[in-house]
Amino acid sequence: MFERLHRPLRGDVEEAPMNTNDREVMRASAVDALVADAGCPNERAASLVAAIEEVAVAEALGVASGTGDVGGSPLDARVNRLRHLVEVLPANESFPNQYELSAMYRITAPQARSIIRTYQARYSSEYRSRMDGLLLRGAKATPVVKSDQKVWKIEFDDPSVLSYAVDKLERNGLAKNLERDNTALTLVARRDRKTVSGKTALDILGIRES
Repeated sequence: MFERLHRPLRGDVEEAPMNTNDREVMRASAVDALVADAGCPNERAASLVAAIEEVAVAEALGVASGTGDVGGSPLDARVNRLRHLVEVLPANESFPNQYELSAMYRITAPQARSIIRTYQARYSSEYRSRMDGLLLRGAKATPVVKSDQKVWKIEFDDPSVLSYAVDKLERNGLAKNLERDNTALTLVARRDRKTVSGKTALDILGIRES
């Protein structure tokens, strides 16, 4: 999909400059492709396409000016591109998932997952910062009693943020007794469970009771 935003040179003759209508048709085509292939809503697809175009232009100008990254393996190039894509996406936009990435790069979902995992490992601080922001804005914790046990029912508005929250709690030793519902986008955590340093699930996630 990145390649669709640029016209190639044929031989030594450059094609006629792309006009505004050409670009609009290509943008619309890219949006339609993301909706069909990645299953994302039209508004989300449009946001991703805008980010793709911004990254592609910056990448091309960087190479032409001698200031951009050149070379490296295909994996390195794709991880780098994902990093820049995440940087230009609005802060309230979800982190790209494997299906969106596979559609954008025209690769398989397992390959896309590998790129995402590599990005998370290489740029863990950037990844955590973005996901913590989404967690703070989109998670809602309500104290309830379930089976005579005091718990928090935490509701999410983004599947990727739910996965991040579960992973964060597990890494901090609070994996036991978590109840995750991927369909309802909820997580149930006991209020009496604490880390060795005395932190509760909400302390770890950085959110408060609603």
